[in-house]
This record gives sequence, structure tokens and C-alpha cells, in this order.
Amino acid sequence: MRRLPSSQVVEELARQRFLPFLMLVFELLHPGHPPLQPSWYLRAMAWWLERVESGVLLRSMIWLQPRALKSIAVAVAFPCWLLGRDPTRQIMIVTYSDGLGHTHALHRKRILESPMYRKIFPAVRIAKDGNRLADIVTTVGGRMRMISVEGTATGLGAHFIILDDCMKPEDTRSPKERAGIKSWFEGTISTRTIDERSAIISIQQRLHEDDLPAFLLDKGFECLCLPARAPVDTIVEIGPDQTHLWRRNELLCPERMSETELERKRLEHGPQAFAAQYLQNPVSPEGNLIRMEQFRRFEIELTRDNFEKVFQSWDTAASLAPDADWSVCTTWGYGRGRLFLLDVFRARLEYGPLKQMVIGLRAKWRADKVLIENIGVGMSLCQELKRNGPFVPKPMRPDGDKAERLLAQSGQIEEGRVWLPAQLDGLDIFLSELRAFPMGRHDDQVDTLTQMLEYLMFHWRYADTEYDETGRALRRNRERHRPPLPPLPDWLK
Repeated sequence: MRRLPSSQVVEELARQRFLPFLMLVFELLHPGHPPLQPSWYLRAMAWWLERVESGVLLRSMIWLQPRALKSIAVAVAFPCWLLGRDPTRQIMIVTYSDGLGHTHALHRKRILESPMYRKIFPAVRIAKDGNRLADIVTTVGGRMRMISVEGTATGLGAHFIILDDCMKPEDTRSPKERAGIKSWFEGTISTRTIDERSAIISIQQRLHEDDLPAFLLDKGFECLCLPARAPVDTIVEIGPDQTHLWRRNELLCPERMSETELERKRLEHGPQAFAAQYLQNPVSPEGNLIRMEQFRRFEIELTRDNFEKVFQSWDTAASLAPDADWSVCTTWGYGRGRLFLLDVFRARLEYGPLKQMVIGLRAKWRADKVLIENIGVGMSLCQELKRNGPFVPKPMRPDGDKAERLLAQSGQIEEGRVWLPAQLDGLDIFLSELRAFPMGRHDDQVDTLTQMLEYLMFHWRYADTEYDETGRALRRNRERHRPPLPPLPDWLK
């Protein structure tokens, strides 16, 4: 049996398997650099992409930290390999900007025109009038087209659609931009597949709890999640009948991102951005904006009679739609300069039941003040209750960015003025929303906390004044500045 020269063996391997092809591409694009080592995570990514090519994975994602070759592998090398294995394929690569797409298009053109590629895939020939940077056409009708999110995909179809970080990081804070990218996917990208065997693969790092990857996950996309550090022991497929045991706290690729470098990134980006982009978890365990350990905790059961005053803070909505905002009321006991969370109400209600709930919760807790965000349905509630209701609410007009407003009041939390119970119905959801803010899907409960703290900041003299049952002041606080915290009440010591 005739033995093939080593170069022909390498070419045949690159023709049949993606990882050997990727290693050759890396050498071509980075001359003078050390050869790319076949790390286990690159083997996992290559095996995932081979199953995309074979039709096993039709809707999938890869979540990967920065500087781990995800774009070179998936947006540059992979479409060239796909075209080489079948020059009739229609391939679409989508990125958020023409600038980033232009760089990747230059890399793809360099690969396609290289002697290395022509040896591996001699059947691929570029048509004379089809050698444009963003739109390459083969002589047998295959096509590799690059577009941006802002561009148009009208009239285009593809066997393979590759989404490469389709949302700018700064846009993820905007609910409008997040809704826009989801609408773009449903109305544009999902309709561009040629047939039922066409594949869509998205590569990105996480940026927000409600980002495009989360949306695609809800749509049933399968996911290869590769954070910078393993959160738990994980078994990862790296080839046919091959797995790798990734131990808890082991780094993904220490040769590219050491522990020292990873810690430097955490300090540079902050816990929120680091958890999202490097750990693929947009909710930092310690809290994105407000650290959870700054809240004081109490374990005893408290009632209305434990407090000088009780306040309720409402953030309202009036829709039953599954993706609508929630109507939320948090009830706070106030005493000795501190707020104690007593109750969390969260539901989707139409206007009539919502109004009755506002009246009912106020009566249940004998609230001294009911704060209602004075926009949208909240404005209607304030006006109607003022005219015909059993009490007059305090309208609160929010002013400014939500995150900036909470940060402005964070000193009260740091001082130990906000206490949360050890157990309470709805507390887990309340805390998870606090941890995620401002990168979470919902912020209604956080808004009620911010609103409560803003009221306290500007009305603390009212809060610290004692009244009798007729409303007459018994001991009026006339201090101009927020007083220091008095000792804890005896029942809390």
C-alpha cells in the first residue's frame, strides 16, 4: 500500500475535520506565531461545528470568553471550510457592524486565495465577477455573503447562517435595542433559511440577562457554554465518543488567559461586566450594582405594630401579556431610621383589579404613605384615588437613569438602613432581580426600592416625626440633615 507524503496527510485531515483546518488557517493568518495547540476547548468547538455542518445541530450557539479565537474559528475559518466541502453552498455571515465584518471578510478572502486552501479544496473556484470582499460567488453557484445587522438580507437565503456577536455591548442596556435585535432575528434572519436542513449558529459572549443569547435559548437553540472558569465539574464532548472532564474552578485556556490576567480583567471591567463576558453569567453572584452583603438581615417575624410607620411603594403596569412588566408593591416598616421589608406583591393585573389591590394592601398593612410611580397607569391611579379613593397616594415622578438613581441612594443601604427578612414569600425573586440589575430582564421590584429610598431621603423628617391616631404630631423631627442611626430596637437585638 502506497504511503502518502505527510503534507498530503495534513491536507486530507483538514479536508475531513475542522480542527486541522483551523490550525492551518491560524498559521496562515498569524505567520511567525507559535503553532495553534489543539486545546480541549478548541476540540470541543471544532466537534460542535462539525455537527453543525453535518446537520446534527440546526439551531445552536457557542458562548465563549473574549480572546479565545471564537470569531477566527466560527466567522472566518468555518465558512471557508463549509464552502470547501461543498462549493454550491449558500453561506451568510452577520455581524453588528460593517467595520468588524470588513476585517473578517479580508481574512476569508486571504484564505480562499491562498495556495494552502487551493490544495485542500481544489474544486472551489471563484467566479470572475464574484470576487467581491463581502460577496464571494463560486463558479458552481455557491455564495459567501457578509451583511451587518443594519444591512439588508432581503432576497437572500442561506444553507448556513452565522451570527457573530450581533449586538454592540453598549446597546444591551437599552430595552428598545434589545427588543429591536430580537425583532430583527424573528423578522429577518429566521426567514432566510433555504430549507428545513439549513442551520443557524450564533457565537457571542453574554452581555445581559435579556440579551439575544437568552432569547435564542428560549427559542430552543442548543448551547456550548465555555466560560473562563468552570463553575462546576462538567463533561464536555470533544469528538466522536470522546469527552473531557472539566473540573470546577479550572481555567478554560490558561495558556491564553492566566489566573493573573483573569483577575486583572475582573478589576478592569468590574464584577458585572466580568461575570457576563468572561463567566457567561450576566448576573454577578455578589450583585451587579448593589452588593448583597450590604443589606442587613433579620430572622424574626414582624408585624405592623412593630413600627412607627409603614410605607408602600408601587411600580404599576396594566397588561396580562406574558412578556409584560409586572405590577409590584413592596411594603416597608420604618423605625429607628431603618426600613424593614415586610411584604412583596408581584402580579400582572388589568386596571380594575390593580386599583382594588392598591386599596386592599394599604388597608391590610395600615400604610401611612402609599407611593405610586406617577407615569402611565400609575398616573391614572393617583388621579382616581385622589378624586374618589379612600386615601390620597403620594405620586412619585422618576427623574433620570434607573441605575444612576439607585446608585444615588446606595449610601442608605451601605449605612445599614435597609433590612431584609431571612424568609418571605417572593424574596428569592426580589433578590435575583436586585443581583441582576441593571442587566436583568425585569427591574420593577428594584424600582420600588429606589422609589422608597428616594422618598425617605427627601421626607425623612416626616418619617421620624411621631403622630397620634388623629394625625397630630407628638414629637416632630426638625433636623435639617439625616440623623445618624440610633441604636437598634430591643426586639431586634
